[in-house]
Amino acid sequence: MLGNHFFCAIAQRHRPTASFEQRSCCASYGSTYVVRCSNSGTLMIRNFSKTDMDAVLDVWLDASIKAHNFIVSDFWRSQLGSMRNIYLPSSEVWVHEKNGIVVGFFALLGDRLAAIFVAPDLQGLGIGKALISYAQSLRSNLSLTVYTANSASVGFYKSQGFNVINEGVDATTGESELTMQWVSNNSFKPTPLRNAT
Repeated sequence: MLGNHFFCAIAQRHRPTASFEQRSCCASYGSTYVVRCSNSGTLMIRNFSKTDMDAVLDVWLDASIKAHNFIVSDFWRSQLGSMRNIYLPSSEVWVHEKNGIVVGFFALLGDRLAAIFVAPDLQGLGIGKALISYAQSLRSNLSLTVYTANSASVGFYKSQGFNVINEGVDATTGESELTMQWVSNNSFKPTPLRNAT
């Protein structure tokens, strides 16, 4: 089995833009959670569907190559089949879309944040933060692994309340990795926003 780093990357610059955060929308429509509305369109998080597979794989591959520039890009390309046929189908996957286009996603395996990726050209706009916040609303604790050399992701996870709990080496790539964990400060399990009607 592959190391889980082809899942765990989000190389972001953290500088939100005004158009993304102009006004908040807090609404839920079944399995769709509207995160933000702006003059540039609606951004939402919703359950993954099979028709999202190609878009999710495109986001994953582009973001993996960018975030893991210390690993040859052919390695990530060689993992597309496993992502399509094994890892994504076995996970609870949520996508972030803007005007009907998938721009990011996260995947959960139990309490493990197995994947979180944002399209490289949209990184630094708060999409990753929205995704991780939504994942945290679904669980009372989360763990993940991230390559030590992926300092942008390590910093991002720390900014979202994750702490390093272990260090190791990924058997597949030989790269140093960190295991990080987030535990809710609440004594109850948070739940996602639901439609009040």
